[in-house]
Amino acid sequence: MKISQLDVEKKLTVEYLKPKLNANYYFLNQQMTPQGNLTSFNFMNNYKLGFDFSLPVLMRKERAKLSQAKYQSKERNMKYCKPSARL
Repeated sequence: MKISQLDVEKKLTVEYLKPKLNANYYFLNQQMTPQGNLTSFNFMNNYKLGFDFSLPVLMRKERAKLSQAKYQSKERNMKYCKPSARL
């Protein structure tokens, strides 16, 4: 069970290294005149669209966690490996 937990942690740390891209879309309401009448609907003027992109610049923490997870995985595999199978 400890080996599978280490594999999950390793996959999670790899996910932290990936860049993030988020798309935002907001539909604005239809405009009304002061008298309460609805104006003509124009789709091109009634929306807001945006993108957010983030990438870890230095990635020190993420790379350290990844190398630590790899080391722990190798250590755990060596511990459970049979002594006769080692060279």
